[in-house]
This record gives sequence, C-alpha cells and structure tokens, in this order.
Amino acid sequence: MTRQLGPAMACLFWAVVAAAPAGAQSASALCKRGVSLYGQHKLREAEAAFRAAIKADARSFEAHSGLGVVLYAMGKTDGAIEAWRAALKIDPRSASVHSNLGAALTKKGKTAEAIAACRQAIKLKPKFPGAYLNLGRAYYTAGRHRDAVNAYNSAIKIDARFADAWLNLGWTYAKGLNDSKQAVRAFKEYLRLTPEPNDCTCLLKDYIAKHDR
Repeated sequence: MTRQLGPAMACLFWAVVAAAPAGAQSASALCKRGVSLYGQHKLREAEAAFRAAIKADARSFEAHSGLGVVLYAMGKTDGAIEAWRAALKIDPRSASVHSNLGAALTKKGKTAEAIAACRQAIKLKPKFPGAYLNLGRAYYTAGRHRDAVNAYNSAIKIDARFADAWLNLGWTYAKGLNDSKQAVRAFKEYLRLTPEPNDCTCLLKDYIAKHDR
C-alpha cells in the first residue's frame, strides 16, 4: 500500500560516549564504525560491527539501537525488535527507539503493541512527526482508518513538508476511506514536495488523473 521506509531513520540520533572505561571506549569506536558502514550500505559489515560493540559492552545503548536499525534494513524484523527492546532496557527514555520498535511491530502485525510503542514515543517527545507517521501506519494496519488520518495530520501539523505523511494520508483516504477528493489533495501535496520521480510517481499521477474532478 505505502512506500516502506526505515523506521523514522532521520530521527534516530547516534550518540557516542566521550569518556568511559576501556571496554566501553572500544564499543564506542565499534559503533562509529557501524554507523559509517551503514552509511555506505555495507549492512553485513555494519551488523558485525554493532555485534562486536555489544560483545565489548553489553550495556551500550548505541550498539543495541544501531544493530536494530541495521537488522531492520536487512529485513530481519524479529532481530530488530529484539535489539530495540534491549536498547530500551538500557534507556527507556529514547523516543526514537520506541518509534522504531512500533514500526517493526506493525510489520509483524502486532498492532496493539505497535500503537503502544508509538504512543510512548509521542509521550516522550510530543513534537515527533516520525512517531506520528509510525502510529498512523499501525492504526491503518489495525483497520482504524480514521485514527490513522488523525495521526498523519498530527505529523503534518508538526512538519507540513513531511512528504511521507502526505503519502500515507493519501493512501488511507484512497484505500481505507474511499475518499478520492481528500486522497487527490494529499497526493498532489506529496508530489509537490517530492519533484524527483520515484516508485510512487506514476501510480499517484494515474490516480489523480482518474479521480481529480
């Protein structure tokens, strides 16, 4: 239905411990390597780096959260869930990880848990559009289409240029609520915000051509 993205990737901030015992210092360096490899799309090597960081310091929040991101990108959703839950045991105040966990749980069809995780992210960081996006996806998957619309609109209220919120809003109107007028409005805004063609462009333009009155 929607273009799948990493779980609020732009909102996951990588932190490095500046001063810690020798083992933690080693874990910090390995986390830096993992981030670099991930940025180069070398996912297997990044996974190995984060796992090595966890071996060096099992209490490294950055290692567990980073491993979750890499595993999710590799399609290893169960492993990502396990890694993010481990990260939250270390630091339960991370809104980004709660949001990411919500996205992964939605992918597994565990919508009640996903909604709870996203709500916790929003409680911790109320102005977090990525968490509202993931909440909307969880609601949509649960068949709660009106709630999904409200979540996407909350994301847009925070960031009116959040293209993926407009895209998901449009699909919810089109497929969930059969409201082509609102769907066309959302799709037009998405295309305005993303002028470069992508996998969605032709599909959305076709929908607009058929339903714009």
